[in-house]
Amino acid sequence: MQDETTKIQQNLIDDNRFSNQIDRFKSGNMQKFETLSLGSTPYILFLVGAHGEELTINQSVLTNCMLNINVNRHSSAHDISTETIKELPKALRNPIVVLKGQHPGTIVAVTELKDKAQNNIIVPIALDLRGTNSIVNKVTTVYGKQNIYNYLTRHSSDIIAINTKKANALFTTIGLQLPQTTSAAIRYDDSISYSIKNVKYPGHQSKKRLFIDMDGTLCRFHDEVKYLERMWEKGFFENLKPFQEMLDGIKLYIAKHPNTEVYILSAAIEGEPPYCRAEKCAWLDKHLPEIDSQHRILTKVGKPKADYIPGGITMNDILIDDYNVGLEQWQQDGGRAIKCVNNINHKGLHGKLWEGELINNSSSPAQICAELEKITMQHTNNIKMARKMMNYGRK
Repeated sequence: MQDETTKIQQNLIDDNRFSNQIDRFKSGNMQKFETLSLGSTPYILFLVGAHGEELTINQSVLTNCMLNINVNRHSSAHDISTETIKELPKALRNPIVVLKGQHPGTIVAVTELKDKAQNNIIVPIALDLRGTNSIVNKVTTVYGKQNIYNYLTRHSSDIIAINTKKANALFTTIGLQLPQTTSAAIRYDDSISYSIKNVKYPGHQSKKRLFIDMDGTLCRFHDEVKYLERMWEKGFFENLKPFQEMLDGIKLYIAKHPNTEVYILSAAIEGEPPYCRAEKCAWLDKHLPEIDSQHRILTKVGKPKADYIPGGITMNDILIDDYNVGLEQWQQDGGRAIKCVNNINHKGLHGKLWEGELINNSSSPAQICAELEKITMQHTNNIKMARKMMNYGRK
């Protein structure tokens, strides 16, 4: 069992290891392919949605962070001292505030560290990237933010976690009031570096909710000849063949986990003749009656699925879908997105491959059920994940 004392000791080990890596990097004794590890993923990152167990940074990012802009004349030079860079692991365990990033699956940590111009250093982080052997979280840049007042004013609604004491001190110093929107943020104190016992969570629902797409996830939509033309025909949606393994895996999961709310969340075409909605419900009545009518949500095509979620989307809400655009939007709106790999997608033929979590709808029902259990167990309020890491320890 990893108690608070053990966690504090592990933090010190991680700090020393990172410091030694920085020395090797500065002396040129690091192999070009090596990635630096800041150590175990901080608890606060788990609480805002991370699942990867390690926090890393590339050598190229470090180079830009430490270049002297007056000497190197480089637009990406940020002139951060070696001593400050070495403090990154400690600062990221207990940042002042954490904000949603500009892109899905990213966050920004505002830290107490300062650059040479005394600007607060901010650290954008990409969550849950697929590494060589595991899922990791990656620092994408480190720099001093000029005019932190304007930055926090513009992005106050993006604050998702906050150290109340540190934030009050910063906001007072720069002449800014703590915005009302922070009432919906996770709150923590300095103990977040080694414990989550003092974390206070916003008052939204804590029950796990799993939302499952239909076309391409449960139904063999793309197997039909000329499906884009034929989807207006009567009987098209009702007679789609199922991905039987996926269906049986979901049924098994529902039977084993009655306390998880499982929803259908699928777009339905509109217009005349109005077959789509009725036929999708008829399909579910036949193939998946375990999900009742109160848990079937049919959205408009092209509209964000998060707009249709009862009570609004939270970080506890999981979407399984085969469509990258919808998954990215779901993440951006605050939920967790899982890519359903079917018989035609995720081959790299069109656009960028999904870099997040995957579930394959051709796996056996038992494997699919086990994967769903893993997904939902990891995501219970994003709190159990942090507790698990605290209680059972890691490398």
